[in-house]
Amino acid sequence: MDYLTMKWKMWYKFLDVNNDGKMSTADTEESRNKFTGLHHLVDDKADSLGSYMDKWWNTYVLPASGGEVSKDEFLSRLSASYNKDKTAFKMKMEKCFQVMSNIIDTNKDRSIDFKEFQIAFYAFGFNKPKVIRKAFKEFNDGNMVMRYRDIVSAWVQFVTDEDRSKPDYVQEALKSGV
Repeated sequence: MDYLTMKWKMWYKFLDVNNDGKMSTADTEESRNKFTGLHHLVDDKADSLGSYMDKWWNTYVLPASGGEVSKDEFLSRLSASYNKDKTAFKMKMEKCFQVMSNIIDTNKDRSIDFKEFQIAFYAFGFNKPKVIRKAFKEFNDGNMVMRYRDIVSAWVQFVTDEDRSKPDYVQEALKSGV
């Protein structure tokens, strides 16, 4: 459990977009604004995608929190859910990352190209181009795109797998820059 807790702390830090030590609606707003701005989305497209991002944040990150989650609350909630039913927890995390991957895949081709990948990381305040490029190379299939299911699987492994012996690309990327 210590290994997962360590990875959840990394995830928390990644989701603290504005680096103020807590996750809140301010992080939601900042990630949404960066994401839509970097994709040059305006009007209805920006509003639609922003709404979808807000829903992801409110469903998977800030549910029933009053708009703010401390690191201890986040870890406690993940731990309780994981310990209650590991299978259900994994299914919820699969849904979480399917939704996020669908948001990131702005051209809706069921793959993530480098630009989509880079903008997603930038939107979450992760502005380390060399680390992002390296992480992308770990995932892509040689055609400079990542398959949607591979990115979902990698994130699910990161937040649900206790096996330290398995390579964990998300952990390596976050460790390099968070």
